[in-house]
Amino acid sequence: MSNNLEQTCLNYTYNLLKRTGGVTDYKDHDISESSFDQRKFMHELPNNTIKIPANIASRLAQVHKLTESMQKEIPFFIFAHDGRNNGNDNEIIIDEIVFSEEDLNTQSKEAHFGGEIINLLTNKINEHKNDPSFVVIQGHSHPSFQGDIANMYSIQDLSNLVFLNKQTNVQFGACVMTPDKKINMCFYDPVARNFYKGTNFKSIPPKKGAINILEAPLIQENNTTYFFHK
Repeated sequence: MSNNLEQTCLNYTYNLLKRTGGVTDYKDHDISESSFDQRKFMHELPNNTIKIPANIASRLAQVHKLTESMQKEIPFFIFAHDGRNNGNDNEIIIDEIVFSEEDLNTQSKEAHFGGEIINLLTNKINEHKNDPSFVVIQGHSHPSFQGDIANMYSIQDLSNLVFLNKQTNVQFGACVMTPDKKINMCFYDPVARNFYKGTNFKSIPPKKGAINILEAPLIQENNTTYFFHK
């Protein structure tokens, strides 16, 4: 059942984005290996504000540095809530970011989500199953060896949002950190049947407990400058 639904969501996402003209096929025209250039073709989420604690922004900058030094994708999850209680569903307040040392030690150059980080995701979803404001953002970094494709989402990235929304009834977003240190964050609206990018990032004070590193510390703190996608 799950495999059929995943394939259905993949086909749906590909056809939806193909109509915008923004799909680039770069691997034998395989749907799952196609990409979408959000810089030109994804609409801005209306009235959006994405509030990110300064210590999480700093950690993401460090992940970018590690991505380039290792030349491999690094996976992470961001847990957040929307601002519906403040009258703005399109305000996203980031609460926590989670990495797993286990996922760094794989041989694959592509992001791998498994083990402890998936167990934590499952627990978080169960904890917040009655909270409609809960948001999960599945993210990973792109190293520069991938070329300009590294500045785009894969169709699989975006299809995952459609699939996970259907499977869990939780709001899911996607985040791709690009080689030029930009963070691309987007969300799927099942009512409008479209994807929307966040553009208005606002730094808020550091939050205690906002960084959760499973297994072992990822990297040391530093003062790397970080830029957000517009």
